[in-house]
Formats: sequence, structure tokens, C-alpha cells
Amino acid sequence: MRGLTIALTLSVLAALESPAGGVDTARSESNADASAPPTAPAAADLYPIKRHIRYRFTLQNSEAHVLEHASLIAYAPVKRTSTQRVDGLAATVTPTIQLDASGNQILDFHFDPLAPYATRVVTVEAQLSLTDKPVPDQLPALLQAAYTRSERYIESEDPRIAAIAKDLKASNALQTARNLYQF
Repeated sequence: MRGLTIALTLSVLAALESPAGGVDTARSESNADASAPPTAPAAADLYPIKRHIRYRFTLQNSEAHVLEHASLIAYAPVKRTSTQRVDGLAATVTPTIQLDASGNQILDFHFDPLAPYATRVVTVEAQLSLTDKPVPDQLPALLQAAYTRSERYIESEDPRIAAIAKDLKASNALQTARNLYQF
């Protein structure tokens, strides 16, 4: 958008075990703000690694006239994947949130008129839970259909391909993936 300058600052705050056995907050970005109190992982939690990320957009009207319609579209972390879950999402300006077919969260911010040379700051914070051991997750039906249908050069309905796939299928998804990879 002409006349609008946008700058991005990213902070990642990680809950880490301290030598004394407590939980400390480690920062990976030097100009990070104070973080929310860190949380210790729950015993049965499939996503035991906790992270707090904060990213900030600074929007500035660089023109000598009022900018009537300013907007910003940004992505938030995917709600859930095999290695990540979003436990909380907050922003200093309320966005419209849309999900695309892949589960991406799209934040659409709209602003009141921006005075000449004025600045607006939008901060987005997300509480994430992560794992280093992927959690099996079912694809949404729409994506499963899109990824498994036949198309040019992908003959998934060919009887010979179906027979090979049946032979390579194992009792669990991980072994099936290994069999396919080694085929």
C-alpha cells in the first residue's frame, strides 16, 4: 500500500528448566518485552515443550496526508500440526481470522484513518506447545481428498499401483511411510 511502511519485530520466549529445578524464561531476541509467566509441561501432555512467541508490526504513514484505509494481513501459527499446537492467540488490535484449506490462520487487520506520519503498533502473541515426537494427526477431509485423488502423472486408482500400496501398508503410519520411502 502506497504511503504505508511496515516493520516487523519477532521475539521467541521459551520456558526452560533452570539448574535449580524451577522454570526460567530465556529470550532469543534482545528487545523482547516481559513475558507471561512460563508454564511447566503437564505429565500426560503430548506437546510438552512450551513457547511464547510475540511479533510486532509497526505501521507508519509516510505521507503528508491522511491514509484513509490501512490494512494488514499476516499469518498466525497453524492451529495444530503433528509437532505444534496453538494454546492461545491474542493481538492488540482485533483481527478477522480466517482459516485456509491447510489450516493456516490468516489475520486480517483493518485500521481507522491514519494521520500524516502517524504510527500504529500491532502486537500478536501466541502460546505454543511443541513436541519433538510427532503426534499422528488426521488430515482434514478436504485435504485428504485433494492429496489422494488421481491426476496427471499420479495414477492412484490404477490397479497395479493400488496392489503395490496394499503390500506396502503396515500396521502403523510411521512404518507405512518408511516402506513407501524405501520402495
